[in-house]
Parts: sequence; structure tokens; C-alpha cells
Amino acid sequence: MRFQGGIGTYEFAISICIVATLIAVLLLRIPNLQAESERMEVAQTVRNLRLSVLQAISEHVMHGQEYRIAEVASSNPIDLLETEPAGYMRGASSPTRGGEWTYDSARRQLAYRPLFPASFGGASELRWIYAPIVDTSGHAVGAHLVELN
Repeated sequence: MRFQGGIGTYEFAISICIVATLIAVLLLRIPNLQAESERMEVAQTVRNLRLSVLQAISEHVMHGQEYRIAEVASSNPIDLLETEPAGYMRGASSPTRGGEWTYDSARRQLAYRPLFPASFGGASELRWIYAPIVDTSGHAVGAHLVELN
């Protein structure tokens, strides 16, 4: 009797079970990975906005143009970024779909509607206010984003 190379039925069934188990684990992890990715992306966007505001203010101070800090505090912080965040809806005051960013210039509020609200504590909308920092004489000396929820 000659030995045949290759795999038998038993080995093939075991291989299929292992692959099916790995696929099932992967499919269960995908929503968690997407939610974590969205949380990281939002945090990175807000961090970039805060840094761009600080950079714009620093440039005015460096050039002796402290009087222009109030302009930074009243401008759209998205305009200070090199590229707009994905899903930014210019001109809209409130996001209507998941994954959208908006800036309400009247209230100086930045808003984001999550794709996965459960990953943000169930919040259907995240908001930050763009607030000026004023000194005792009432002059704007800076600006920052303050989380509202």
C-alpha cells in the first residue's frame, strides 16, 4: 500500500473549523475596533484644533500683533487647520448625520455627531465651545476649546 500526500477529510475539517473560529472572532471585534477608531479620530481632531489655535495666537504674539488675538477667538477654528476633518459640513450649524462636523459661528460651537454614540457614553452629539481668554482689562489674550458634554 502506498502513502498518498495531501490532507485527509479529518485534517480538512479541522482546518475549516479553525478558519471559521478566527473569522467569527474577527467579525465580533470589528465594531469595537471601529468605535475605538472613531474615538481616537475625534480626540486627534480636537487636539489638532487646540494646537492650531495656540499656534495662531503665538504667531500674533511673536509678531507684536496681540491686538489680533481677538480675531483668532472669533474665527472658525476649522479654518486654522491645514485640512478640514473628514465629514466637515461648512455653513451648517448642527450635524445631521453620523460622522459630520459643523461649526456654529453665532454660538462659536464646534459639534460632531458620532457614528457610534455608545462609544461616547450614548451622546448623540458632542459639542465644544470656542471661548476667548480675557485678561483683567477685558482684552483677549487667548482662546481655547471647552468641552460642553
